[in-house]
Amino acid sequence: MKILYIGMLNSSHTVKWVNAFSDRGHEVVVATLAGQTDLRQEIRSDIHVAELPKSGFKGYYLNGPALRKLYREFRPDVSNAHYASGYGTLARVAGIPNLILSVWGSDVYEFPYQSRIKEIILKKNLAYASHICSTSHCMADQVEKIMGHSMDITITPFGVDTERFSPAKDNDREGDKVVFSFAKLLIPNYRADLLIEAYETFVSETEGAAEGSELRIYGDGSDREKLEKLAHDTGLSGISFKGMIPNTEMPEALKKSDVFCCVSDNESFGVSAVEAMSCGVPVIATDTEGFVEVVDNSSGFIVPRGDARAIADKMKLLYEDRALRKALGEGGRQRVLDNYDWNRNVDTMLDLYRRVIGG
Repeated sequence: MKILYIGMLNSSHTVKWVNAFSDRGHEVVVATLAGQTDLRQEIRSDIHVAELPKSGFKGYYLNGPALRKLYREFRPDVSNAHYASGYGTLARVAGIPNLILSVWGSDVYEFPYQSRIKEIILKKNLAYASHICSTSHCMADQVEKIMGHSMDITITPFGVDTERFSPAKDNDREGDKVVFSFAKLLIPNYRADLLIEAYETFVSETEGAAEGSELRIYGDGSDREKLEKLAHDTGLSGISFKGMIPNTEMPEALKKSDVFCCVSDNESFGVSAVEAMSCGVPVIATDTEGFVEVVDNSSGFIVPRGDARAIADKMKLLYEDRALRKALGEGGRQRVLDNYDWNRNVDTMLDLYRRVIGG
C-alpha cells in the first residue's frame, strides 16, 4: 500500500515506524516540516522525504497548501499524522481525508492545558480524524477525558525488536559491579536529579556499594551541566555520564546493566522500560500512568513519583539480591514477548490501515 506519514523526522519513533513499513514492502512518503530532518540519514533509502517549505510553529498552518499538493501527487492509500497538536493541525488545515491521527504524549497531556485556544485546537484535530491511535491504554483514556466521551481508539504499543533487545550473555558483562542505568533526555521531567539523590542515599546506607556499584546516565539535554555538578558534589566516583547514544547502541548498554531506573514525573508510555525488560533487566519505575501500564510485579518495582527514599530502598534490595534480579529480569522478558514485540505491533498498525482503506 501507499502510506503518507506526516510527522517529525527528528524523532527516532518516526524512523522506526517508517522503516518498518518500508521493510514490509509498502511505499512510504514522509512529510515533515523544514528543520525537522535530523535523522534523515537513518531511514531506508527507498523512503521519500518531502521536506515542507515552512518551519516552526507557523509551519503547521502555512504548509497546508504544500501538504495538500503532495497528497494529490502521491495519492496515498492511507495517511497517518503523528502528534495530535502540531502535525494534527497541519493535516486538518491541509484537508487530508480519512486521516489516522496518532497521539504521542505531551500533545494530549500538556498541550491542551497550556491555554484555552490550544485546547480548542486539539479538540478540533481529534474530531477531524477518522481514526485515532494511542501507544497506551492510559493515553487513550486521556483522549476520551479531553473529548468528554468514549471513542474508538486503537492501541498500537511502541514495542521493541526482541531479537536486538535480548538478554545478555556472560561475555556481555563488564566486571562484577552492579550497574544501575538511566537513559532519557536530561531535562526536568525525567528527574535524573532525583535518581542521583537516591543513588547517593543507597550508597551511604549499603555496605560495599560505593565500590560495588555504578550509576550510568545516558542522554543529553539542558540540565546536563547542572546534573554533572550535582553528581560531582556527592563525592561518588561511581556516577558517570555517557552522553546521548543512538538507539542502535542501546541494546549493548542495557546488556551491561543490572537494574534500569525510570524516574519521570510524567510518562505516557514506558518504551525505555520495555527496552530494558526485553533485555532481561529488572526495572525501578515511578508511578506514572505509562510505567504503571508497562511494569508489573513480575518485572520490577513501582515507586511513588518524587520519592528518592523509595528508589534508594529498591536499589538496595536489588543490589543485595542477585536471585531477585534474575527472576524479575526473566519475568520482564516474558512480559515483553507477550505484549510488546515490535513485529506484532507493526502488524496491529498495518491491520488498522487496511481496515481504514476498506472502510
